[in-house]
Amino acid sequence: MLKRLRKQMTTGGRALALRIAPGLPPGVYRGLGPLVRGVGPWLPVVGRNVRANMQALGVYTPARRRAYFAAVGRHFEGTLRCLACTDARRRSALLPIALDRFPLGSALQRCVADGSLAGAILAGPHFCDYLLALVAMNQHVPLTVLLRPSKSARQQDAKQRWYSASGVEWVEQAEGDATMGRLGPLIDGLRRHRTLFVTPDLPQKSGAGVAVRFFNREIWLPAGIGWLALRTRAPLYFLSVQQVGSEYQLEVGKRFEPEVSRGRDERRAAVARIMQWYADALVSFLQADPGQWYFWGDKRWTRTIQADERYARILPEAESETGTRASAKVATS
Repeated sequence: MLKRLRKQMTTGGRALALRIAPGLPPGVYRGLGPLVRGVGPWLPVVGRNVRANMQALGVYTPARRRAYFAAVGRHFEGTLRCLACTDARRRSALLPIALDRFPLGSALQRCVADGSLAGAILAGPHFCDYLLALVAMNQHVPLTVLLRPSKSARQQDAKQRWYSASGVEWVEQAEGDATMGRLGPLIDGLRRHRTLFVTPDLPQKSGAGVAVRFFNREIWLPAGIGWLALRTRAPLYFLSVQQVGSEYQLEVGKRFEPEVSRGRDERRAAVARIMQWYADALVSFLQADPGQWYFWGDKRWTRTIQADERYARILPEAESETGTRASAKVATS
């Protein structure tokens, strides 16, 4: 009963936000961040899960947990601003906010200046406020994003209208069973020398996708960007946010070149290495600044981090380290 009620409230709140966002005054946006920062840690399910998940991966401190809810507050504020940007007329008000909030780091500035991002894949995590970050990034390189299907037609329509108004090109994954067939629109974008942004931090059930090491766990991630990079020979960069002083900058890691692979087994091994590269970069991001990752309270990631056998397993060499510790109690219902 409680689970069904919570789902109805979440769905209803999201639908209400989609309807009223275009007419909300700016003061509402500014007040949302402090509200979430203050209330978030006290929410019985989310607050407990965020702490337990951070503790399970060894990155928890009270300050980092507080930083997470502060970042989520900024994320909700930025999302409402983006949902309000449903026509080109309102886009002009959004651009200076996005550019001010997300300046480019030094490595990313060099990549933009020398043109090395043309036809490249930016693989990032779901960091907080990534919608505004995409608006900022699109002012520097022609950006294409994969628009994943939403459960709600209203949500899907809102995302399409926002991407159209923001100037960020979006493509939908093609239907079909074959991997390369589904990736067709993305391949086309890379061949047009656009920069593709994707977020592969979406854990799969065990046996689906590609197995990678994530901290001391084996988890499964979607293999799409691996096959895409092999097919197009597109270089990859890990895009994230980094704190510099009091501001956050968009930054990229070192360029990763896909290998030339022949034969089914070689290609599968090459895809696995690409996805492990991504998983390693994600771990480094979480160790450096865990508060900026949006998914600490996500239900599927909670199951993955807590080593639910449907999604993950503790690696043998880590079992002796974790066997003497009490398992964190988390609510996933």
